[in-house]
Amino acid sequence: MPAGSGADTAILDTAHLAADLGTLPMWEALATYRTRLRTCAPAALDEAHPSVRWQRRPADPVLFALAMRAGLRVQASPNIAS
Repeated sequence: MPAGSGADTAILDTAHLAADLGTLPMWEALATYRTRLRTCAPAALDEAHPSVRWQRRPADPVLFALAMRAGLRVQASPNIAS
């Protein structure tokens, strides 16, 4: 999942819910929204998982430095001065 796709997905989910709220009773619109999320969310999470792994800080300070030089988004390491 490219960067920013989570926000795009949230906006689309909100648009679908708003459209459903305009045409369906609230309980039915919410049920439709939940069903849509249950069917789409697993694939979105699977697609996002590889990029999430890069966001975790490598324990090895050398790997951390290499990841930072490569421009990968990783959490700051508490053992390396910035």
